[in-house]
Amino acid sequence: VLSPGRLIQALSMVSDAKLPPSDSEQAARKVYTELELVLRSKSGDESAGELPSWADQVRKGLLWTNKHEFWSDEDDMFVNDLPELGALFADRPKVAFLGVEPSAVPRLELLIRACRLRRVSACIQQRLPAQSQRAVHQLLTGRIRQRWLHVARYLYAQENTHYEKLANAQELRRLGEMT
Repeated sequence: VLSPGRLIQALSMVSDAKLPPSDSEQAARKVYTELELVLRSKSGDESAGELPSWADQVRKGLLWTNKHEFWSDEDDMFVNDLPELGALFADRPKVAFLGVEPSAVPRLELLIRACRLRRVSACIQQRLPAQSQRAVHQLLTGRIRQRWLHVARYLYAQENTHYEKLANAQELRRLGEMT
């Protein structure tokens, strides 16, 4: 495992080198993987709860993005752990996502935490629209009202965490009361 200082130096050199985007992306991903290994090797240390000193250097211009360039995180950088939600913001010029595949996010968890990057899934809240914002479709509304208990039972049995969230927010009860 290389030292974090040398890895940051290598990443900085890649950032300054103006390489083809595919080469920059490949180098950045390799450095991110190595930095993750450094963090994992220190996870048993007493200082494991502290953020590493090099994390701020990474946040200030060494984050490879989906826009095929290095960015500084100015609260406009996210980790795209839900591609279907990230796609809604992909074309925004002032929003970027860390240039890693969603499947790689769990393998880079400590690095993401150390760099204080926010996940799309943690920043977006999904809820049913307010009554005034939707057109009522009588047939569909009737079917939902008739079957809401089946939906609730399914969620309870198969997706218990989602069920608890919906139940606590009274969203399941609203399904049965639809008019």
